[in-house]
Amino acid sequence: MWTAATQAGLAGLLAAAAMFSVVIGSGLGLVLRPRERIVANILAFGAGALINALAVDLAYGTALHLRHTLHISGFAAWLYVAGGFVAGGLFYFFASGYIDARGGAPRHPYRMKMMLLAERHDLVRSVAAGLSRVGLLRVLKPDEFDELLPRLNRVGVTAGTVVLRQGDPVESVYFLVEGQARVLHDTARTWDLRDDTILAVLGPGDVFGELEVLGGSRCSSSVQATTDCVLMQLGRDDFEALVQRSSALREALLELDGKRLAANIRATPGDERRWARLADQALGHISQGDAADATREHGAGSPLALWLGNVLDAIPGSIVIGATFTGLASIEPAFLVATFLANLPESMASADTMRRAGYTPGKIVGLWGSLVLLAVVMAALGNLLLTSAPPQVLGVAEAVAGGAILALVAQVMMPHAFEGGGRYVALSTIAGFLVGFLLSTAGLE
Repeated sequence: MWTAATQAGLAGLLAAAAMFSVVIGSGLGLVLRPRERIVANILAFGAGALINALAVDLAYGTALHLRHTLHISGFAAWLYVAGGFVAGGLFYFFASGYIDARGGAPRHPYRMKMMLLAERHDLVRSVAAGLSRVGLLRVLKPDEFDELLPRLNRVGVTAGTVVLRQGDPVESVYFLVEGQARVLHDTARTWDLRDDTILAVLGPGDVFGELEVLGGSRCSSSVQATTDCVLMQLGRDDFEALVQRSSALREALLELDGKRLAANIRATPGDERRWARLADQALGHISQGDAADATREHGAGSPLALWLGNVLDAIPGSIVIGATFTGLASIEPAFLVATFLANLPESMASADTMRRAGYTPGKIVGLWGSLVLLAVVMAALGNLLLTSAPPQVLGVAEAVAGGAILALVAQVMMPHAFEGGGRYVALSTIAGFLVGFLLSTAGLE
């Protein structure tokens, strides 16, 4: 029989063995860069094994232990376990969201992509809401709208700013989204705006500069902001290309002259819901180039957030391993194998994402390797503090850790696996679950 310190040390080594797959995975991810489909199916297999370990070994095992030691009903035991799982799941949900928002998202490629999609979604919907006021663009099809969005520049001008000056070359078309402007013509050739004739007052939804751009002529009148304005600017080449692609836009431009165009635009109320739907259709994917650029932007300067995120992912499993270890007979192979397999592909994929974010191989392996040392500490502490604790305290602690792990499986592992492996990950998940269940039932007589 060993001492408490020896038992805690062995628990730490057991956790380190299960966690060491993060070092192996990060190394493989940097050197081999395996195909996404392979990583996804390994991840799904590990997720299936984890689901079995959480359901059979942890949740059911804890409830059974509480019922026998405290002599309570099955429902009361369920309440202990369910309360712990809910608390652990909520803690992981909010903590991971907080860490991801502060630079920790690159540790999970799928979470990184979802963050980028959310940011693009907000940006595109904001732009689309402004463009919904521009009647001329309402004739565009969704794919044409998709082509237009990345080419627009948002320009803010203060009251009194001259956006276009009479006689100057015009290199862009402007869509007025917010504010008011006036069209001025210098009939007396005094070149003083105060003497100019006001030809029109522009408001949200009006467009100017398009006739000069298409005709290749200089600006026939000046346009001056009378209030602070928000404009969407589209360059000459992009506007000409858009007109060439869109027959409906060409027809609209041919049919409408300046006054008629402005009048029709103001007479047509914006349909922001329709434009929001078009914006959503334009969000089908993030290209690899977009993801790489944004990964570098969001990943740089956030090593602490990445490390804290990895700590959040690693601590629950280490605590469970430490709290449940009282001897060789208490080792739960299903949970250990599931933890090892789940960490392996996740660290493989994360290593490549972190590399693209600008981290050196040494720093990547070091960040993941530090988790092994942390696992030793957390498992040893869990063993020292929880193995001799009252059954209800031990049970709730294990359930809290289990809830956090289950949230990790649902929020990160399964979405990442499905995105990379498609429908075939269902088979890998089932296989992982059955292998884990085999390990769980190996000792049954």
